[in-house]
Amino acid sequence: MKPTKAITVAYQWQLVRLATWLVSYVRRWEQQTVSRRKSQLLVITLIVIGAAGASIYYSFKGSFLPNLTPKHYVNARSK
Repeated sequence: MKPTKAITVAYQWQLVRLATWLVSYVRRWEQQTVSRRKSQLLVITLIVIGAAGASIYYSFKGSFLPNLTPKHYVNARSK
């Protein structure tokens, strides 16, 4: 079953908020540290971890999300 549009938009909004927070955190950390190379390494690591997490999430999200479709709608569609 596909999740409803409201659920999908809510998850996308959470991902946007998380990405915004990560970018601001990295920028603050970058200002405090001297080494630019370290900050670039951290950004690359965060991107790789984020991509891996997103791919794992999207491959399993069908089993994690509950079936939110009303039963009468499912019954009407199956007839």
